[in-house]
Amino acid sequence: MTDCVIYTRVSSKEQEEGFSLAAQIDLLRRYAVEKGFQVVQEYQEVESAKAPGRPKFKLMLDYLKVNPETVVLVEKTDRLFRNLKDYLTIEDLKVTVHFVKEGQVYGPGVNSSDRLMQGMKVLMARQFIDNLREEVKKGMVKRAEAGKWSCKAPYGYRSNPDTHSLEIDRAEAAGIKWLFETYATGDCSLKELASEFRLKGFTWRFARPMYPTLAHKMLNNPIYMGVVRWGDIISQGEHEPIIDAALWQKVQDTIHQRSRPKAHKHEFAFRGLVRCGHCGCLMTGSINKGHHYYKCSNARGKCTGNGYVREDKLDGMFTRSLKKIRLSDTDCRLMISAIRDFKRNEVVDRGKEIGRLSKETSRLKGKIDQAYDDYQDGKIDRDTWQRAHQRHSSKLSEVRGRIQLTEKPGPTLYDHAERLINTAMSASGQFSTGNPDKKKAILKAVVSNCTMTSGNLHYSYKKPFDIFAEGSNSPGWWS
Repeated sequence: MTDCVIYTRVSSKEQEEGFSLAAQIDLLRRYAVEKGFQVVQEYQEVESAKAPGRPKFKLMLDYLKVNPETVVLVEKTDRLFRNLKDYLTIEDLKVTVHFVKEGQVYGPGVNSSDRLMQGMKVLMARQFIDNLREEVKKGMVKRAEAGKWSCKAPYGYRSNPDTHSLEIDRAEAAGIKWLFETYATGDCSLKELASEFRLKGFTWRFARPMYPTLAHKMLNNPIYMGVVRWGDIISQGEHEPIIDAALWQKVQDTIHQRSRPKAHKHEFAFRGLVRCGHCGCLMTGSINKGHHYYKCSNARGKCTGNGYVREDKLDGMFTRSLKKIRLSDTDCRLMISAIRDFKRNEVVDRGKEIGRLSKETSRLKGKIDQAYDDYQDGKIDRDTWQRAHQRHSSKLSEVRGRIQLTEKPGPTLYDHAERLINTAMSASGQFSTGNPDKKKAILKAVVSNCTMTSGNLHYSYKKPFDIFAEGSNSPGWWS
């Protein structure tokens, strides 16, 4: 009884889960019984044959090299090979192959005409793959030009099977927003961003956790601001953006900035904040017997105006200066109440503006769809359609940006005023308990022109904290 091996192949996981692979195996097993062959090996492949390197195909070749008299059973030519290299490898092994559906036997004794026909079948199978790739590519280019996404939905989106378009996955979109908003601050590296993302526990669909390279790839993908990029094609997408254009640009600026702040070996809360009142040089920090000290840097020559000043002494001076800007509870309540009245009026006006912009969005979407339909129906040529698409898409992107800014406006004048009042109320307390970075941030916000002269600290309050400090003892001063 002649030994044989069975080789079956499908190109995708979807075909494997269907009936294609099972149908091939059943056909070849029945054929082996009819011909009196004994099946010694079965190789099932789920991979394209357009290029060499299939793992199960390689295992079969290794077996045939040791057992060249074994017959190969396969459904048809394109299941075994669609490239010339695999075809020539089988030919060099001088094994016999039965193409069951085609009713052909190919092997060492085949005549020249059959050899020619078999070679033509391989070339035709290869041409089918090439032509299919070209047609798929053309279709994807057309979809990209129309602002449609053709690949697997990126993280943050899911594919709608009914409309064949992207729609936001709210759980994943929260992760995307956090990535962009956090990195835009410029306070963390990609490695820190990926690590913090994992700790946050965002919904994650992939087997491998978030890592720096993937975070960088996501931050560079314009799909999240509503733009489809496909090769050289960049067009306004039909999908809803997750982030606005302003945040996208801020992230790009952060990614491409070259300068990074250098870390200091020791943390000095007042480094770079206080100058020598005698020579104008910065006071520099040093450590002696476990205590932090500041002295003139002598950058302009030897200066004897200031000796060493301990950090805890400077800390006490700054704490007293911050207590002077604290408001009374009554003044604070009255001011906050007035500010919030103004903010409520803003909310009403913002709602009206969002309604108007939403109508404009619907109108522009209709114009984009109409232009595309006219192009498909042959009413306008490609150039006319592209100009119309670009014009309307540009306006749509602008309107969407305005909607996002209106829905989530940045800090207003009233927000700024409320924040200043809260700063005045909490500055001294936060300063007392804060770390060096926190102390420095508070001082930069409240005071300026800090100098040390013969052990005495001098400074100016920034506006409006100068008003708080000078007028808080006068009734009705804030009106």
